Amino acid sequence: MSDDKIAELEARLAALESKLAAIAAVFTAGSSAGANVASDRDLDGKYGNEKIRFNPRDWDGRPYKGANMSQAEPDFLELYADAMEYFAGKEPDATKAGYNRKTAARARGWAERLRKGWKPAVRQAPPAAPASDFRVSYAQPAQGFDETGFGDDGGNPFADEVGDASFPFGNNAEEERL
Repeated sequence: MSDDKIAELEARLAALESKLAAIAAVFTAGSSAGANVASDRDLDGKYGNEKIRFNPRDWDGRPYKGANMSQAEPDFLELYADAMEYFAGKEPDATKAGYNRKTAARARGWAERLRKGWKPAVRQAPPAAPASDFRVSYAQPAQGFDETGFGDDGGNPFADEVGDASFPFGNNAEEERL
């Protein structure tokens, strides 16, 4: 193909893309286009990864009810956000409507984040606690103890050389005289 023909095709393609964008703007004007999107700070906060409360009526894919927003598909989250905006508009209580709008913004934020390739952080196990002098090794009995973990005095780890007679209670000779 000649260079003139390629330039002509590129110009026609650009014109078609601009028309397509104008048509798409007409159809998305009432939906999530230009609607609030939650910030990364909100999404990373304590309540940013909400559980999904229902599956939108128009969704025919995998159900996500009960899953976190970060586990859903972006297209699902867009429908969910539109549904939450609808419910916010119907809600007579301003506080509840605000919560519904906040949920819609979070769903849009997660959809945007997932479309950009966001992946959850891999959690690593905490480092092992250092061995201390107070830990008992069960591989070999500690010095002065037999395999059961008790001393050689018949199994009573609390007995001392004086014996049980030194306790002020229990089987004491003085108590028996009283």
